Amino acid sequence: METVSYNNTKVRIVSAAIGSIYIVFHGIPVDLIRAFSSPGFYLAVAVSFAISFLLVSIVHGFTVWLDRRCPWRERPFERGGLQLIFGVMVPAIVDLLLVSVYFEALGQSIVENGFLLIDFPVIICLIIFLNLYYLIHYLLLTEREFMKSGSYSIPEADRPDESSLPATATGSGPTFNIHYNGQHLFFNVANDILFFHREGKMVKGMTVHGAQYPIRETISNLEKRFLSEGLFRINRSTIINYRMVEGYVAGTKRDTAKLIIKPIYLPYIQDPNGPIFHVTKDFLASFRSALEELSFNR
Repeated sequence: METVSYNNTKVRIVSAAIGSIYIVFHGIPVDLIRAFSSPGFYLAVAVSFAISFLLVSIVHGFTVWLDRRCPWRERPFERGGLQLIFGVMVPAIVDLLLVSVYFEALGQSIVENGFLLIDFPVIICLIIFLNLYYLIHYLLLTEREFMKSGSYSIPEADRPDESSLPATATGSGPTFNIHYNGQHLFFNVANDILFFHREGKMVKGMTVHGAQYPIRETISNLEKRFLSEGLFRINRSTIINYRMVEGYVAGTKRDTAKLIIKPIYLPYIQDPNGPIFHVTKDFLASFRSALEELSFNR
């Protein structure tokens, strides 16, 4: 999945400011007149804000980094553990070290002045709330793309009778493993996969049951792996299973073609006339040759 753009710089600054002021006043009587007239108050607020903003930046940086390498929607359990380590424990340790150095410079102990037992637990809670904010923000920002990608199963009532699905040339073949939502899903390529398609940087696989999953492989690698299984490439972004093809007609451009999809599979395809199923010039000759050979061997 592509990196989520949070665009929350103002939120981070405000959160750090609110957190720093809260920590300064936490556990002591609030006397604003005395506080505003004391130079030590402004020093404490400045140090507290600097540390708070650093912690917020650490959480933000690790969250963005983990979004790219371990998305919540694809590997939720693994991501939860990594977020706990990098989004909670690391900032908490950094805060403890920096505050210890600060109070050491003032000749104080974080145990004796109450920071460790009073302020530090509150800071951990604030860090956890910040991580929850990022989780909710992530889910909201990715919801539209998640639903659009079709990474969910079509209701059972809308699926065709599996006995009506056409048989493949072979009853067995290599399996394809997709790691999705913390599970390993295994598909027989020839029997279960209709097509692979690249959208931007993401490759997705559509199954005969109407579910679509993100795949961590390139179109070129998939083409090399499964060419012998009745899957062939028709353009720079799409590999299709010959079982879904009823035929083809000439395309609107010279030396191109448009696939005719078998009616049994049309309910799973949003736009059967779209560019996804157009055979481009570079792949037209190989497409015709492969389709004729596979049709002859059926």
